[in-house]
Amino acid sequence: MRTRYIPAGVMLVAGAVTCIVSIVQNQDIVKSLITLLVVLILFYVIGLVAKFFIEKILKDLKENKNLQQADEDDTSSDLEKNSENGSVDVKNSPDINDRNRL
Repeated sequence: MRTRYIPAGVMLVAGAVTCIVSIVQNQDIVKSLITLLVVLILFYVIGLVAKFFIEKILKDLKENKNLQQADEDDTSSDLEKNSENGSVDVKNSPDINDRNRL
């Protein structure tokens, strides 16, 4: 996912809303431009903060996914080793009777 464009998108949407509101309210041009400048700067900063949090969440999700895959790989390699050696891990093996228990 590309998070590069989040601040610009948030800023442009806020700027468009500000322009429409200024036109509807018949505001003076200088006042409208000052308001637009303040809104653009403010929402650009808000977009940067949102981008930071989204990237952090995506990074954490990716790391968790990699850890889960590594755990699955370790488990499958342990099972392969046990089957090659002819031994069975009794503590971690599923019990046939567990299905019948409530």
